[in-house]
Amino acid sequence: FGSSHFRPSYLLLGNLTKQGGRETMAILHVLFLAATIFQVISVPTTIVGQSDSDDFEGSCSTALLQLSAESSQVSHTPEYYWIQRGGKPTNFGYTKYTAPSNFSKKPPAWTWQNEDDEQVRHSPLIDDEMNLYVMTTLKLRKFSPDGKILWIWHPEEGVMTASPALYQGGVYLLSAGASESGTSPPAEFATVHLVDMETGQLRWKKVIPGSCGPDSQSVFVYNDTCIVPMMTGPAAAGTNKLAAVSALDGSSLWEYSMDEVVWNAAITTPGDGTLLFAGSCGGAFRISFGGELIWRSGPKPEPNNMCSTGGGSLGPNGVYYTEYNRDNTKTAHISAYRVSDGMLLWEKTFPNFGGGQYPAVGPLGKNGPLVVAVAIGDNPGFLNLSIYESRETAESYFNDPEARKEMGVPNYVNTVVVMDASTGNEIWRWNAPVWDHFAAAGDEGPNMLHRVKTNSPEHPMCLPDLQGIPLISGDGTIYSSSSHSGDLTAIRDDNSNGIIEPTEVSVFSPHKCFLNSPSLAPGMLVAAPCWGPMYVFKE
Repeated sequence: FGSSHFRPSYLLLGNLTKQGGRETMAILHVLFLAATIFQVISVPTTIVGQSDSDDFEGSCSTALLQLSAESSQVSHTPEYYWIQRGGKPTNFGYTKYTAPSNFSKKPPAWTWQNEDDEQVRHSPLIDDEMNLYVMTTLKLRKFSPDGKILWIWHPEEGVMTASPALYQGGVYLLSAGASESGTSPPAEFATVHLVDMETGQLRWKKVIPGSCGPDSQSVFVYNDTCIVPMMTGPAAAGTNKLAAVSALDGSSLWEYSMDEVVWNAAITTPGDGTLLFAGSCGGAFRISFGGELIWRSGPKPEPNNMCSTGGGSLGPNGVYYTEYNRDNTKTAHISAYRVSDGMLLWEKTFPNFGGGQYPAVGPLGKNGPLVVAVAIGDNPGFLNLSIYESRETAESYFNDPEARKEMGVPNYVNTVVVMDASTGNEIWRWNAPVWDHFAAAGDEGPNMLHRVKTNSPEHPMCLPDLQGIPLISGDGTIYSSSSHSGDLTAIRDDNSNGIIEPTEVSVFSPHKCFLNSPSLAPGMLVAAPCWGPMYVFKE
């Protein structure tokens, strides 16, 4: 793995569950498999796989099992189904599992109503027992698979905007705040928290001087290392520094600064001791687990400038894909870089569409091609408060498309494009209905006004991107979560003719915008709009 954080003496055997009374049977199973492997092939003392991701069969599908000569106990890493923003630290927007995709036949099995109008910025996390972890600005809740709240945790200080992450029995979270020491301006700080998944109790916390941006970043945990996005210097928002701490005790490890802005920072790893991330203006980075630059590729850096809300995702083919705009122009760029050396393999552009999200990468069905699914279009804007000049004006705005047109409301577009991962050639595209409102669904209306009047800590508006990261499931369905209307759409080209027909689309309408994608586990789909209830679909 090329990283000093990995312990030696791992044997590749496959997933193994050790729970309660099944422990003895599990150990016997391990010994049987080990004996079989040693009879068939000659192996060295240590056998290491490429990655701990199980989502790409035949390329990254491994599990690491430590065998100790000093104990008969077997340690293992549980299979968490949704670990961080985008799904897993080794790939974004793909899972080999399937879940309900015909919403007319499968209504939600249960919902969490979100009675206090809290803001849910990130996809709920799902552990190995199908429990859900839902973070709002001030709270983290754990739900059982059937919707029972098992515990609620909240930080003692600050607010949470970064996606939490699951790792070895813990939930890692990041909160941001400012001191009340009387300094001017107040000293800003970020705090990393480790919360026990079983009990909801705080194990430890680590205060990191500095600030983290108000965007929707992600905590990254891998190799016993926790990396959090930070912001320093004249950058107006976003991330331009990464801070690494030990995932075991929070002790500081290293920092890495870059001369450009990363938006909604989400790090990924091939599992080889290196990390990948992308800037908002198209820069692609590969650094070591020690925080040293290996290569940077892409357009010339634009210091402190935010060009887009896009980012990058890793494929199982050794290619890193980025999505972005350049020079604040409305042309989406999709670029493919070879992970080994940063060489540009191909690039595609989409004029009149913004590149405002992280791509998804995965096979399009069991025997389908490896694809890149990108969300391109327009990010929704701010609410024009002039619509509340009178009751009549507000009623016309919300109820009459012609009145909205006369008010100068823009027409926002939203599209999913599926591309061949090796060439960038388009396979199919799907266009969402045009959105003719100033702001996203849920970011305007009575609830928004109530948040303004009460100075809600949840912030009056979610201000999402154009849609969440597309989600590719094991049967080739792609889930699109709209940040315009709030529609959750399941799309699958059943007849493989390259045209998405009405019968190949199923829509569920919460009427509240999404900031991130739904989460998926075997037979379970979890959709959590910014302001709406959380909906759980089950097969």
